[in-house]
Amino acid sequence: MAIFEFAYHNEVVEAYIFHFLPIVSQIYVFTHDFILEQIAEKFVDKPVIWIIKDSEENHKSFVQKHRKTIKNCQLTVFTSLPEPLTTIDFTVFECPVWLLIHNIHYFFAKPLTHLHQGKNPVLDILKVFRFYLSGKEIIKNNWLSEVDEIIFPTQNLKKYYQQNFVSDLFPDPLVIPFINLQDIQRIKTPQSPFHIVIPGNITTLSRDYDTVYDAVRRVLEKSDQKIKLTLAGKQKDPSCDSVLNKFALLDQAKLDFTYFKEFINQATFENILTDADILVAPLNHQTSYGIHEEKYGFSTESGNIADAVRYGLPLVIPDFYPVSDALENMTFRFSTASELADRLLYFMEHPGFLPDYNVLKMYQSSEVAKYIESVWNKNP
Repeated sequence: MAIFEFAYHNEVVEAYIFHFLPIVSQIYVFTHDFILEQIAEKFVDKPVIWIIKDSEENHKSFVQKHRKTIKNCQLTVFTSLPEPLTTIDFTVFECPVWLLIHNIHYFFAKPLTHLHQGKNPVLDILKVFRFYLSGKEIIKNNWLSEVDEIIFPTQNLKKYYQQNFVSDLFPDPLVIPFINLQDIQRIKTPQSPFHIVIPGNITTLSRDYDTVYDAVRRVLEKSDQKIKLTLAGKQKDPSCDSVLNKFALLDQAKLDFTYFKEFINQATFENILTDADILVAPLNHQTSYGIHEEKYGFSTESGNIADAVRYGLPLVIPDFYPVSDALENMTFRFSTASELADRLLYFMEHPGFLPDYNVLKMYQSSEVAKYIESVWNKNP
């Protein structure tokens, strides 16, 4: 089989490789250097072959160059669309082609609906005009007309799609999680400070850091225990400066605060998460993808959910965010800074949380592979 990834979803690619390995003899991964550098070492002893696109090469010629290899594959999965969005020659693919959908509004909302409204209405209008005049809507629809199946990462996204946007082309989409349950070794020591981690790019567009700041301030007032707070991602939004500066002004004798201005590689990210005690995802109701507004938990999925499962961490999220029944035993909700502070204080007083791995068994790649094989056999 073949997996194509021309964006930057390295953890999605990693999970999908693990999901498919039990049922295929070989996986060709068509991607670029970034993905290779982040995850390739995990598959050195596996039947995974990396085919790397040169940065100067366009997607269409790259696919054409490797058409002989592609024609020998029995299944192709695109884990995202190419960036920048371009067409490719689908006649190269003689096997079923599946496409993972990350953003439902982007793909299926009617034109000029579910548009993102930023701080500058004039700029928003210009972005909309540029999107449609560039032909991206036509290219996107061409992709949908060419693929055989679409994939959602959760049942909640599939349900939202079927209730609001179901297409005759894809009445019953597949659900393949980009959660990959692994045996992660935690590296905590009893002397380590209580470690709160917020993974992902640092941006106010998708995350509410003011609520986190108020919650941490309350915790420092109520507890003498030292805590560590790490924003495990690159700062993308200059408007975050003010709240980041506020964190830095909190009691440094009791708070070890870390964030990053540059990209952090996968190895560093994993070291941070294996040291963590709790994962907080202070998500806003809405985020955006291109010109479209997306709704967390409904039209798009946060990678933070997969991070919590993978590293066996309690997941603290806003109360609007739906999760599967299997994740309820490790999910703890808040709607205010006071409630978030209470969650943090509880886990500071009750360390060593472990999820019920029997319930999470459905996210093991061996179990996901059984589902993939069943739907693949139905639609060869």
